[in-house]
Amino acid sequence: MSLKKISLSDKEELRAEIRHWKGRAYADVRIYACSRDEEAKWPTGKGFLVPVASLPELQRAVAELEAEAKAAQGL
Repeated sequence: MSLKKISLSDKEELRAEIRHWKGRAYADVRIYACSRDEEAKWPTGKGFLVPVASLPELQRAVAELEAEAKAAQGL
C-alpha cells in the first residue's frame, strides 16, 4: 500500500492511501496534523473515502477545478 503525502503547512498534511472495508477498496483522503510541540502527525476528522471505482470521476472533477482556478487567476 502506497501512502501519498501533500504538505499543507508545517503542522498539517494531506494523506491519501488505499484502504479496504467490507471487501471493497476505497481511497482514504485525510488531513493529518500535530500540535505545536509534537512532530508526529495524527488523523483529524477532516477527510473522506472515495470508492476506487469512482477515482476517474474524482480526477475529472479535480482537473475541472484546476482549470477554473487557472482561468480565475488569468493563467
